[in-house]
Amino acid sequence: MEAQSTATTPVPQAPQRRPLRRWLARHAWWFAPLVLIAGLMLVFWVQLRRIDARYQAALARLRTAGVPTNGAELNAFDAQRPVDPEATAAWLAAIDAWRAAGFTPAQEQLLSELAFPQEKPAVEEASPTGDPPLNMADLRSAMQPVLNAVRAAQAQGTAVRYPRDYRQGISTTLSFIQSLRRLAPVLLAEAGLQADAGNIDGAIAAVLATLQLSSTLQQERTVVAQFVRHAIVAQARHSTLALLANHSLSSPQLRELTRAYADIDFDDALACAIRGEMGLSLDSSVLRSVGGPRAYLFERLSLPGKLCLAEHFEQVLQAEKHPWPRRLLAVEQLVEVFDVRHDKMPAITRMSHMHCYLAPQMAIYTTAFARATAERDGLFVVLAACEWMNEHGGAMPESLEELAPEYLSEVPSDPYTGAPLRLKATDEEWTVYSVGENGRDDGGSAQGDASNRMLDIPTTLRFVPAQPTDAQP
Repeated sequence: MEAQSTATTPVPQAPQRRPLRRWLARHAWWFAPLVLIAGLMLVFWVQLRRIDARYQAALARLRTAGVPTNGAELNAFDAQRPVDPEATAAWLAAIDAWRAAGFTPAQEQLLSELAFPQEKPAVEEASPTGDPPLNMADLRSAMQPVLNAVRAAQAQGTAVRYPRDYRQGISTTLSFIQSLRRLAPVLLAEAGLQADAGNIDGAIAAVLATLQLSSTLQQERTVVAQFVRHAIVAQARHSTLALLANHSLSSPQLRELTRAYADIDFDDALACAIRGEMGLSLDSSVLRSVGGPRAYLFERLSLPGKLCLAEHFEQVLQAEKHPWPRRLLAVEQLVEVFDVRHDKMPAITRMSHMHCYLAPQMAIYTTAFARATAERDGLFVVLAACEWMNEHGGAMPESLEELAPEYLSEVPSDPYTGAPLRLKATDEEWTVYSVGENGRDDGGSAQGDASNRMLDIPTTLRFVPAQPTDAQP
């Protein structure tokens, strides 16, 4: 009985592990790191989703403020402004006429010398490059079709939209912009030739045509276009000052020039350019054109940098609402904050193709347009002083306050300080100047300082004072 009882007693067995537990126990050495990596990736993905939500909200606020956020929106914004097809065709025909003229490098150099004379150009002399001697008759015959085309375009107005597609960047419009820049010396050379011939009305008409040429770029939404426009206006200003220094203009002629320069709005141009550059900087179409998962990953990883840029642009829009000179200080402070914030990011999160391009340049752009404003306002004062001189027997005013309110509504303010522009007068010249970027009065000197920055921004009228006549018996 006892033996039988022993045979029927079940033998206890070790518990068998389930297959999943056996697999985990066998592969734990590599599965645990995989789980850790997956968890970190999940956290990173959630964080990117939050950043993307903030970025999309910032883009929505920028759109509400009238800022396009990609090339397609830039095209749509550009299509909304009034455009005259006939004016566009006329100015494009003027560009074609300049290209067809085929000016040689030596002729272009002569045009520059005629437009901005420092000393008499060497006409009929062999050029140092070995080209044949320059002939003024040949130059004038080459200029004439260009001048005729510009006169025809002037009659059509300046509601022009040069061909472009912002989805491809700014390269599609650069050729037109550069052609306009090289067209200006032709018009200003004509102004110099007309003035030398004693035709002051013809010289003024050429200067006005140059200013109208610059106005075709008024609504262009790139900083490059606005810098070219500023350069054309600066060239016209140079020719105007030369005209004032060498010839006596009547008060109606002076008022005509004043009205033309008054139509130049640098603040509106700066706003257009900055908004356009914002849209180009925030555009991701360049990344999407690459295609594939690489572009998607690159775009996702650059989200922190893009969010930083979008929030920076929102702050810049607020800073641009300030009057001069507070605007300059506000933008400079924003750029410093952006640089510090952006540099603290890991390199992989700030790889966006234009993040580091526009933001640090904001202060440079604002300073450049402040300079353009100071130069334009200085010319306003000089034109008003010439009108004063016509009505006061050739005498110049001893202070700028004497010009207001009859010749100027008020003395223009210095965009760098907010104070009125300053005056330095001698027997040979009369200089209105802004203190410039360094904020220091350097007596109207435009020489560069140790940091290679211009000192003051002068607008100088050089003249020969009228000599008193002896009384006749």
